[in-house]
Amino acid sequence: MKTSSLIFILIISLYSCGSLRQFTETAKSFTYCYNNTDTGIDKLLNFNGFYYDKNLIPSETSADESNKKYASGNNFIFYADGIFVKDISAEWFNNGSKEQTYTDYFYGAEWGRYVISGDTIKIQHIEPLGGASWGKKETWFKIIDNNTIQRLYYKHKEPIIAQDVNKYMQNLQEKDFVLYSFIPLQNMPDPNLSWLKNEKWFWCDKKAYKAWKKIQRQKQK
Repeated sequence: MKTSSLIFILIISLYSCGSLRQFTETAKSFTYCYNNTDTGIDKLLNFNGFYYDKNLIPSETSADESNKKYASGNNFIFYADGIFVKDISAEWFNNGSKEQTYTDYFYGAEWGRYVISGDTIKIQHIEPLGGASWGKKETWFKIIDNNTIQRLYYKHKEPIIAQDVNKYMQNLQEKDFVLYSFIPLQNMPDPNLSWLKNEKWFWCDKKAYKAWKKIQRQKQK
């Protein structure tokens, strides 16, 4: 019995060490640190809502935030300060955004930060520690109009470079373009509850992070 317990503890310890090492490596590879500044995305895109795979939107139904069809994933949200989230929890959509809990912002959702370069949105995002495919991911979108974006490229762990996108797009037919359409939301998920925004390493300015955390603690009182 004691031997089994020791083996179990050893396995847990090794897993914890491995997870911590992976966490540290991913944090270092995350180059889009958060600086809490306006990106100007409102001049390019509608952003008080989310973007959803255009091919998955039933044409015969209206875009209703309470409709559970949007809870299956493939949803992307951009915030004015550079925060980004992919695949917000199905619970959040199913609850009609009335009850927001920390769980809704933790499990499944991939939080990150985006930067805008011309007509291209470049994003770095990650799952919470312990996710099945944990590690930094990058996605690039092209802005088509203020309600439509096109996915240019996706890459796991390694950074995207322009040559990746050019090579991929050269062999892609227009019928195979992956487009996302804007769906308005009356109540947006609160980015201040994001697990990633609450990580010190995510911030460019550590003093700004401490000041922000102090404000958040005061709000909770």
